[in-house]
Amino acid sequence: QRPLYARGDLVKGPDQKLEAVGMLRIVYRDIFNLKYFYLLLHEWFVDNSFVPDREDQKFPETMFIHRDFGTYNQMWWRWRFERDSPSGPLYRWNIDIDVHILGHKVVETVINGQKIKADNAEVEIFVTPGLYFKTSKWKDSPFLKQLQPVLTEFVYRKRNEEEIKLFEHTVWRCQEAIKTYFKLEVYLPERQSHEVHPHSDFTT
Repeated sequence: QRPLYARGDLVKGPDQKLEAVGMLRIVYRDIFNLKYFYLLLHEWFVDNSFVPDREDQKFPETMFIHRDFGTYNQMWWRWRFERDSPSGPLYRWNIDIDVHILGHKVVETVINGQKIKADNAEVEIFVTPGLYFKTSKWKDSPFLKQLQPVLTEFVYRKRNEEEIKLFEHTVWRCQEAIKTYFKLEVYLPERQSHEVHPHSDFTT
């Protein structure tokens, strides 16, 4: 099953979308810690300035669904991030995160000789990036609007190429953080003194 996007989720307003990395899909099937994975991903987006701070009401979780089927659980959560580029306000970055937890069960396993409870499920993560050149700011200037094709193709061409590389590097780092965790290696946020509380209840 694929995430069902509304048109507005993929078409982010009147700005010109630049061709950058497309949607990434990451799949994992095994034992892991669901709550820790949620908090790890939360911290990554905070540390990379996609949200202003760790206050829950400012975190863009637009959907969380938890269905209990008795013998197993199914979950969806959806995050929608938007920020100006670190290079300046000329570019806008969007990253959509859709996580699907399928066949989730709490199981017992032995790690380092100790019996602990863990989560067993299939995890499917969709990372949908979008890089936008803010041409909408020219809408009130008929002269600049008319010159938009020339400006984007020639005047800003080199800068656009540099921006695409910067954006793609960030998206690949996001994917790397997810894959590193599922290889049982740990991504450590820079700031560990602040306790983060998940928006959603993962208890079953």
